[in-house]
Amino acid sequence: MRYTGDAGFTSTQSALNLIKSYPNYQRDGYGRWMVIDKSTDRPIGWCGLKNNPWGIDLGFRFFEAAWGQGIATECAVATVEKAKALGLSDLIGRALSENIGSWKVLEKVGMQRYESVPIEEFSQDYNIAEKDLDSWKGQMLHMYKLELL
Repeated sequence: MRYTGDAGFTSTQSALNLIKSYPNYQRDGYGRWMVIDKSTDRPIGWCGLKNNPWGIDLGFRFFEAAWGQGIATECAVATVEKAKALGLSDLIGRALSENIGSWKVLEKVGMQRYESVPIEEFSQDYNIAEKDLDSWKGQMLHMYKLELL
């Protein structure tokens, strides 16, 4: 959560409520996927597509224990392939400058950085909690794009 600003879930029930009401598949035909560790059958994060007002986002989040194992890259590659199969024309991605692992994953799947802006400038147009903005002070937000067609 250090790089996202999301508070996470306060209970299993709140997570189940989101899953039950998650509109993306019905509205767009795609969404985020839960990622399961094959050896333990336990959830380790999520990856997938989300249709936002600013573009179709390739996003991912994993528990820290899953970092550095190539899992995010494997999942991001599968997500790009799914986007191509759906006939999507392009994808976007964003990562904070200190979140080196995430921007490297975006680059590994072929995304090109097209802009970097101070998080303070970006926050003027988006609702970012003050506590998160304080913890991200001085960072850049790297923005990426991948043309699929």
